[in-house]
Amino acid sequence: MAPLARAAALDGGPEKAPLLPHWVAPGGPVRVEGVEELVGEVHVDWPVDEPPPTAWQLVDADRGETVETWEGAELARRLARIDGARMLLYVELRSRPGRPLPARLLPALTLANGQVLRGEAVAVSAEPATAFGPPLKDGLWVAIHNPAWPRGHRRVGFARDGRWTIPGRHAIDFVQVDEDGRIARGDAGRPANHFGYGAPVLAVADGVVSASRDGMAEAGTIAGNPRHALVDAPGNHVVLTLADRRHVLYEHLRPGSVTVRPGDRVRKGQVLGALGFSGDSTGPHLHLHVCDEGAPNAGEGLPFVFERFERLGAYEDLATLGRARWSAAPASNAMVRRDEKPGSNRVIRFTAT
Repeated sequence: MAPLARAAALDGGPEKAPLLPHWVAPGGPVRVEGVEELVGEVHVDWPVDEPPPTAWQLVDADRGETVETWEGAELARRLARIDGARMLLYVELRSRPGRPLPARLLPALTLANGQVLRGEAVAVSAEPATAFGPPLKDGLWVAIHNPAWPRGHRRVGFARDGRWTIPGRHAIDFVQVDEDGRIARGDAGRPANHFGYGAPVLAVADGVVSASRDGMAEAGTIAGNPRHALVDAPGNHVVLTLADRRHVLYEHLRPGSVTVRPGDRVRKGQVLGALGFSGDSTGPHLHLHVCDEGAPNAGEGLPFVFERFERLGAYEDLATLGRARWSAAPASNAMVRRDEKPGSNRVIRFTAT
């Protein structure tokens, strides 16, 4: 994280001078159902005893136009205090017809006295997101992610060596369903009854296995799965390191299923293991994310897209997963998507490129 300039103290005392707001967005935008989306955060060091800003803005630094403003209830939903005296705003910017995403963004805060505190302009990365082959194949898969969930992967960060990082910023959990929206045959309380349990997990690209874990036992029932220490939360897993030094993490694999070891070179489409229920999991699923560090719970999460999949529908309310059928996509949207990230809680089918 780059050093930040200090702003003038709010009360004239140097001991309470806040750091200027700064924009953090590892990686560039991705396409989601035809719309460009940029995911990032605004950070600012802020004394706990100072009145908080009343509004946060992101400004197009080249046009001088405000791109988004957050205040009131919407600001409260997106705001978090981390590391004691630091505040963070979760942001998802989306392009609009005739309004592409800015090339440079400048964060700004409106204080209670009306003063505006501005940070420095930061260039939006133009680097394309890594395009992957399918991590799973046969069947219907719900791509579970939602940036608004307070304890979702998007909002779970870790402090280490003076940095605050969000490894799962772009993570997706994949759960298999059938045409009627069921997730299991018979008793859904038993992991082995779930449709996705044991499904082959595939390498999304050529790479080298940099880490793996196997043999961690699973609970025999969903309700019986205990909380795990942080080091055990990912369960059995594989880390695949790509040529560009990005790392793909596959978590919650079935014990005894991992077919690769550190140092193995694998090809796109090769089986790495099987979907399971190990670690901190509320049900059998594959957790997938990309990071700039090759260890679970470390580093900055990076964006990625899939080369090809078919969008079939969505769960508007994920609480109905396993109890009701998903809503079919409108005919205009039920089509093959290329080089995109699935939208929130979409039902998809991976198809051949």
